[in-house]
Amino acid sequence: MDVDGAPSFSKHLVDLKGDLNCLAEIPKVLLGRSNHTFPAVILGIVDKQKPFSEEKAKKLRSLRDRLQQQLTELLGDDGILLFPSFPTPAPFHHQPLLTPFNFAYTALWNTLALPVVECPMGLNDDGVPVGVQAIGAPNSDNLLIGVATDLEEGFGGWKPLQNPQPSMNHF
Repeated sequence: MDVDGAPSFSKHLVDLKGDLNCLAEIPKVLLGRSNHTFPAVILGIVDKQKPFSEEKAKKLRSLRDRLQQQLTELLGDDGILLFPSFPTPAPFHHQPLLTPFNFAYTALWNTLALPVVECPMGLNDDGVPVGVQAIGAPNSDNLLIGVATDLEEGFGGWKPLQNPQPSMNHF
């Protein structure tokens, strides 16, 4: 999220039509009157702060760029990395608020600016959707779409939820 000149997260929360006052939004969240989740509002607050010194931010950007280069070289022109979409089957509504760092399974690829396609893989034994991400090198979109098509054909793709019963597997 540290891109010079990019709009702040609080501006994205209102579709770039102003700038959400995230501090004033906290009571609304607590009363269930906000259009935004608590983590989104907190992120809007944190985004305006500089959590790292410029030296530390420069080091983190350097590490990110090195990882992106290594993965791009590893994947080459025709490599695909299959990676879980989430550490658990599809969570119940609002459940991810209790595990806010699980977003890292998808955020990693956004941070590295690598193309990704989400591939629904069907349902687990509890009738809950599961999927996998296919990640490729820059400009491998056509390859990723082909892989997604093959995975969908091979595993049945998207299926509607089968009225799951809450079990410990979902938490």
